Amino acid sequence: MDFERENKTDMAISTIWPATAIESAATDRITSKDLFHTNDLKKPTIFSDAILAMVRAPAATMNGLLELDEGFLW
Repeated sequence: MDFERENKTDMAISTIWPATAIESAATDRITSKDLFHTNDLKKPTIFSDAILAMVRAPAATMNGLLELDEGFLW
């Protein structure tokens, strides 16, 4: 798809990945056995903040990006 040639300037395709593991029910299984790993986890809000920032950004600046959550926010 070529959004520019189709004159769809309000659309973008991009991806976002967490830079490190995020606290979740899945990671609770690991941290419940070994609390040492708790410090390595990010709060889920960093990922949701990055998603919101991407959605609010102009489509022209977002199209085709592959980003990490904390990298996008900085």
